[in-house]
Amino acid sequence: MKNEIVGALWNDKEIDIARIDGRFFSLYGWNGEEYLHCWEVKDEKGLDKVSDDEYEIKPIFSETEDEYGNFDLIDFEIK
Repeated sequence: MKNEIVGALWNDKEIDIARIDGRFFSLYGWNGEEYLHCWEVKDEKGLDKVSDDEYEIKPIFSETEDEYGNFDLIDFEIK
């Protein structure tokens, strides 16, 4: 499975949910480089937290930009 953004939190559409290595994480606390206050959820809808653990998750982008100056999201790093 590809690591990617799969949706948004069911009760807050501004919090994205990413699938990373078959697990789902709510991405929260963006500081311009990484998400500082992320948590694991049961599924892509984000209905249930798996635990109270917090994670820092850094998106990894392609090194080359497209014709519009955008970079593709290629992976995530969980800290």
